[in-house]
Amino acid sequence: MATNRKRELGFFVELHRRHGITEITAEPVYKATAADTSDPDEIGAVFNPRFDLHRRYDVAVYEGFRVAGYVGDRGDVFGVRHEYHARIGFELDRSEAMTRTLRRIDKVLRATSGRADRILDLSDFTTRLLTVAEIIDARFFAYRFFDSNATDYTDAEGIPSVIARILPVPVLTA
Repeated sequence: MATNRKRELGFFVELHRRHGITEITAEPVYKATAADTSDPDEIGAVFNPRFDLHRRYDVAVYEGFRVAGYVGDRGDVFGVRHEYHARIGFELDRSEAMTRTLRRIDKVLRATSGRADRILDLSDFTTRLLTVAEIIDARFFAYRFFDSNATDYTDAEGIPSVIARILPVPVLTA
C-alpha cells in the first residue's frame, strides 16, 4: 500500500512558565492520517514531528523547531525568534537538515523585508509566526486555553485574537 508522505503542517501555540520565565511558543505539528496511527480516534489529531521516527515524512525536519518570545509581566512579548530548541542530541544528518531549514527561512525573510510593499516587524511575535508559517506552508494553528483541555484550531486570520487571549492580562496597580 502506497503512503502519502506529505502531511498537513501547522503550529501549536502555547504559553510556558519555567523557572520564573514565561515564553509564548509555536511549535510545528501535523494532522495525523491513518498511516500515522492504529487508533481511529487519533486520525486528524495533532502529532509532533519526530526526526527519528518520521524521517521519510516532509514534516520530520521540523522536530524541535519553534517560533518563540519572552513574555513580560504586562503581556508584552520581546526577544522574538525562530530557532531549533533541541531537547536531545542529534547527529550530522539532522543538524544539516536543521541548517537547511533555517537558511531557507532566513533567505525568504531577508528578501521579503527588503520589499517596499511589505514592511515586516519581525520583533512582533504574531508577525513572525505568520511569516514563518507562510514560508514553511503551515496552514493551521492549534491551541488550548487554560480553562479547557480541548484542542481548538484556527487559521492565519484567527490566530492574532487567539494569541491576544493566550497572553497574560497586565495587572494594573494604583
